[in-house]
Amino acid sequence: ATLRHLSPSKCIKEDFSASGIVQSVIRCISWANEDLRCQIAGLFANLSEHMECQSTMVSNGIVQAVDTLLLIEHDEIWQDCSRILANLCANEGKQAIIHRQGGLKTLAKLSKSKGDVCQRYVAIAMRFMSSSIEVQ
Repeated sequence: ATLRHLSPSKCIKEDFSASGIVQSVIRCISWANEDLRCQIAGLFANLSEHMECQSTMVSNGIVQAVDTLLLIEHDEIWQDCSRILANLCANEGKQAIIHRQGGLKTLAKLSKSKGDVCQRYVAIAMRFMSSSIEVQ
């Protein structure tokens, strides 16, 4: 929970990326309970807003991490996961990698959410992905 609340801070965003925290958190998702998964999704959603963290997230297989988070049907987790992908898909340099990691299937799953905010993030991500020549 502490990491989630610290992650929006511009002062420490580079530290998150360089410290290996992203990699460590991804490794613990599979055994995390619902509350911890909610915190992890929030952490990644906050980090995905920072260009400095996006490369680390994508290189550590963020799409697979999101897929694991989505095994629990929880509105807040799904909304944060859709925000993660919308933020990462906005980066043209990451779109093809996200596609190769299975991002379109993950977005298709997220599109089934009943939450309006989640669906808006999915639409944003899909719009970015559809504009990529490599993804088309």
